Amino acid sequence: MAQTTPDVPPPHDGLHQAEVLHGQDRLRESLALLLRLWDAYPDSPHAPARASRLLLHFGELDAAEALIEEGQVAFPDVEVFFTEHARVAEHRQAIRTAAQRWAVVRARFPDVAQAYMSGAAMLRDQGLDGEWVLRDGRTRLPQSVELSVAYARAASDRRDWPEAIERWAVVKSAFPDEPIGHVALCAVLREAGRLDEAASVLQAALGRWPDDRELLSEGARIASARGQWAEEAAWWEKVRAHGPTFWPAWTEGALALRRSDRGDEAIPLLREAIEQFPVEPVPLVYLGRVLESLGDWADAADVCGVVRQLFPHLKDGHIGQATALRMVGRLDEAGEALAEAAQRFPEDRDVVLEQVHHAYEREDWLAAAAFCAAGASAFPEDNEFRRRGFEIHLRSVDAAAEVGSVPVVTSGPAGERD
Repeated sequence: MAQTTPDVPPPHDGLHQAEVLHGQDRLRESLALLLRLWDAYPDSPHAPARASRLLLHFGELDAAEALIEEGQVAFPDVEVFFTEHARVAEHRQAIRTAAQRWAVVRARFPDVAQAYMSGAAMLRDQGLDGEWVLRDGRTRLPQSVELSVAYARAASDRRDWPEAIERWAVVKSAFPDEPIGHVALCAVLREAGRLDEAASVLQAALGRWPDDRELLSEGARIASARGQWAEEAAWWEKVRAHGPTFWPAWTEGALALRRSDRGDEAIPLLREAIEQFPVEPVPLVYLGRVLESLGDWADAADVCGVVRQLFPHLKDGHIGQATALRMVGRLDEAGEALAEAAQRFPEDRDVVLEQVHHAYEREDWLAAAAFCAAGASAFPEDNEFRRRGFEIHLRSVDAAAEVGSVPVVTSGPAGERD
């Protein structure tokens, strides 16, 4: 029978008290109690194991690592001290060390699925092949859904669609009661252009899981791949009904409505999304694009201005507002937005192209030609800059002919005439 220590409860009671404190978000008190339990009862691995996780949570990596290594010495057959040792290295972003530690876990505890998945990930992060680790794991643990999924996903990630199709078909067959195999097989068949097969898998799966958000979303994506915009919009409506917190159902649904010439329906849908998901920038960005596509440039400028203010790290707000303001003739304001975009995203193709358009609108042919030359140099495979450059050359020749000479044009940093 465990002996009690003054101010330290018996092991079972102490662990329970620490768990209660944890549930109350009194994490520091929980940690302090666990460390006292470890000092008082050094023959039990539970307190140091839980304490090490809390130290990791607090980011106190040195203390966590020291405690874990004590645990490894005291309890060499307890898995948690070795898995947490690998996680400390991951937290330090010491990828090579983490890979080595996960290899130790696999050697000592070959039935731990996470050791194969995380070990493969660490190898991949070093630019090395990690799939052999996943294959070994599947051979060792054929009943592990997580390992089979990770192995199939590896092929999807490198866009090897034939291999991905084969692997996801195995997942679907081996674990028929897991929706992920059905969803992912639909997705890779769709990516491979085998849309009829994807639709067939989807319909069979929907017979079992008619309200599954991911399956319904895949239905929308198959319709989109077929160019069936109205059908895609109908699928996204179903997704919204069954996944009210899934904001892409609003944004993608709105784009499908716009593509099916129902832009007037897309606008209220996006405004609804903006209200429901105020911290997400995508509904605002998409609203600006829909308004642009409808030629409502004034409203588009206002919406893109909000994007620019709330999400200044996104180029969409800057470029969108510059474009919309240019289209309504507010060139000075457009130039201000464009100057900030060029400062934030100096090597972005869309920024350079808008600089071309802005200078063109001002009939500042020298600046327009310079921006075209810069774009053609930075993006040699993009023919748009060469096409626009040729057009600008013709316009500059016409302008010179009108006055009988070649005009001297200078330009400021925003593409405006001095």
